Amino acid sequence: MEVSEIIYNSWKQSGNPLKYATADAKGNRIVKDVNFADPTKHPNYDGEFVGECNLCGKPFKGGIPVKKLLGSSYMDWAVHKNPDGTHICEACSFCLAMNPEGRIALFRYAIIADGEELRLCNRAEMRDALINPPQPPFVAIVPVSQKKHLFSKAKISFSRDNFFCSLEEMTVPVDLEAFKALIEKIEALRGVGIVKTDIEAGRIGGFFIKNYDIMSQEKALEIIAECRKSEMFQLALFLAQKAEEDYAECFLDFRLKAK
Repeated sequence: MEVSEIIYNSWKQSGNPLKYATADAKGNRIVKDVNFADPTKHPNYDGEFVGECNLCGKPFKGGIPVKKLLGSSYMDWAVHKNPDGTHICEACSFCLAMNPEGRIALFRYAIIADGEELRLCNRAEMRDALINPPQPPFVAIVPVSQKKHLFSKAKISFSRDNFFCSLEEMTVPVDLEAFKALIEKIEALRGVGIVKTDIEAGRIGGFFIKNYDIMSQEKALEIIAECRKSEMFQLALFLAQKAEEDYAECFLDFRLKAK
């Protein structure tokens, strides 16, 4: 089974439109309808064509000619397994296509697909989905630029305890229990006022230094250094939310400066 097949089958089970929770320009929570393009309704779809997919290389019936689907701006030819193939299968076509009404495309969304449901996730939802992953096999993809087709570089996961998540073009092996602990530490650090850019850089900012005692400062630097050693660090940092201050102080055992 290919990544594209899991994603496409998940979408067929979920149907159009999918729901995506986001925020408007003023920060108000909104839920958008997301209508992906159906490859079988593409004007150049050929339901009778039989061959091997130009991208995934698998035998198929019914697809879209490569030249009618991919334009001159497409750059991922190196991952195509059958470059002599003239058509792209339905599953890969779905993952590549864009709905011109709203310019809706798969690469714009963080997704979890398990063959039964295609979930479009904001950062908080993706964090929760990875902490409580679906039954395998499943695919998890987190875009950063929202400009690249990532499905063709992603991996299928066959375990809930140890799985893969694509962060942009980087494949991150995730140990579930270690990931939960890492997320909790980063969210606690954020809860006491250490911003993500400082955590990423391995430092503490002026707000934290002003408000917390020297032992807390030293401990914070040690925790940050430990977090940054993990190969899951960038993924956890990207998805981490912000813990409540009281909980964060208790969890980290930090002390405010005496007044």
